[in-house]
Amino acid sequence: MVSASDARLLVEKHLAGFGNPELDLVILDEATEEHSFGWVFYYNGRNEHLFGNAPLIVDRNSGSVVTTGTGMPTEYYVRNYEATGNPHAERGCLVELRGYKVGARKIAATKSIRNHTSLNLAEAKKCVEACLDGNVIRIVAQSSDEAELLVTELDESSFSAEQLYNKG
Repeated sequence: MVSASDARLLVEKHLAGFGNPELDLVILDEATEEHSFGWVFYYNGRNEHLFGNAPLIVDRNSGSVVTTGTGMPTEYYVRNYEATGNPHAERGCLVELRGYKVGARKIAATKSIRNHTSLNLAEAKKCVEACLDGNVIRIVAQSSDEAELLVTELDESSFSAEQLYNKG
């Protein structure tokens, strides 16, 4: 188990390994974030503002230092790391329908499945019925964005669903 001070030392060592002492990289301690998995560290040049310096994740269990990215908000990389251990994982088109709450609205859920997949009405209804019978069902949405909408709508209908990540 890595402490916050040990994590900071790991990041300092990582930054020193960039090989250009003229950069004079410093950790922005006031911006450091603690999460369940560990910490996110931000850094910059001491005397000049740098661009393209991706935040670093330090895993509290393994001590590994993982570079995130700059193409998306940091929250994107944090969410992916929390879910998969990979900040660059991509959410896919696959939705797992896992269960329901008392009062679940099966007609609304069936319509949502119809609207965000290529399933016909009978197939969408079978998915909902199978879930109500206690089965975990995997459904392929028309796109990653459609999968995200489907999960939201299923949640609003009192069904439990999760958008799965692509393997890679």
